[in-house]
Amino acid sequence: MISGVRLIAGGGNHTCAATASELFCWGDNAEGQLGLGTTTNHQTPQRVTGLPGPPTQIVAGATHTCAQVGLQLFCWGGNVSGQLGDGSTTRRASPVEITAGLANDPADEIGRA
Repeated sequence: MISGVRLIAGGGNHTCAATASELFCWGDNAEGQLGLGTTTNHQTPQRVTGLPGPPTQIVAGATHTCAQVGLQLFCWGGNVSGQLGDGSTTRRASPVEITAGLANDPADEIGRA
């Protein structure tokens, strides 16, 4: 059980929730959208590693997830249409920092999305 949830996002068939110190995801993981470094599905919350701190925002699409940590943006999962924003169409099973095309303050860009 996760206690102290302060953020939650639901995607196509997966869910992520953040506490003040950690991010957890569970559900379908066929495209790596849980951010666990694998494509194994999980029916219970799993701690996401690879982020420099707790997220201040999380969003989940059908097969991908993004999290803002401070002024940094990270995305992972399906990327067939380039939705991760890393300049590729390569699936990412772990969080990848997104910097290309963002202004000096990624928080401003996310707020406009």
